[in-house]
Amino acid sequence: MTLTATVAKDKRNEWRWTIQSRNGRIVGASSEGYKNRGMCLRNLALVTARKTNSFRDRGTLNLFPVGDAWLIK
Repeated sequence: MTLTATVAKDKRNEWRWTIQSRNGRIVGASSEGYKNRGMCLRNLALVTARKTNSFRDRGTLNLFPVGDAWLIK
C-alpha cells in the first residue's frame, strides 16, 4: 500500500499532517495543530510507526520526502 503524507499550515498558522491513499482519499489526519514543523513531523513519524493503525497493512512504514509531501511505504 502506498500512502502520501502532507504537512502544511492551517488557518490558525499551525502545522498539521494528512495521509492520503493512492486514490486521493484522506485516511489519516493530525488531531491537533503544532507550533513548529519539527513537532508535527515527529508526531507523523510516531503515528506511522505504530502497528495498530487502521491504515496500515503490516510491518513498519517508512517516510520518504518527495517535494513538499512524504511518501509512506
